[in-house]
Amino acid sequence: MEAGEPLEDVPAGPSESAGFLARGTWRASAVRHERVELPGGPRSPQLARRAVEDHFGAELDEDRLASVDLLTTELVSNAVRHGGADEGKSVVLHLALAPGCLRIEVCDPGEGFDAGTPAPYGEGGYGLFIVSEVSTRWGVSNDVDNCAWFELDLDEAE
Repeated sequence: MEAGEPLEDVPAGPSESAGFLARGTWRASAVRHERVELPGGPRSPQLARRAVEDHFGAELDEDRLASVDLLTTELVSNAVRHGGADEGKSVVLHLALAPGCLRIEVCDPGEGFDAGTPAPYGEGGYGLFIVSEVSTRWGVSNDVDNCAWFELDLDEAE
């Protein structure tokens, strides 16, 4: 398998592959992953950044880590604002690193949404537009809970 290619047992299309960490379909030999449950509410984005830095800090340069922090903050903020992850609920992060690819999933108790194509001047904020512009791939899944995710292809030469 070449760096950045999808794993054999994972569907290649963005919407079909959403939530695959939550379902446990990444092979342990091909990836390092962690599940982190965070309390919902206004501190969730900060706690998510701390989890990202703990999980990926040794493998990513400062600029790449800042991008991952930004993307994670946007998805966790949406989980709190729109996904029902207020105080008393939780946000679940699935953090994974495979050869050539990083993936983060943010799962909340909400009903989900149709991702569509985010626009910088549409309703709401810039969060999903930023995710679409900075990440390599992203999407949402509503298999069990609402799960928004993104991936970044990592060039090992960087």
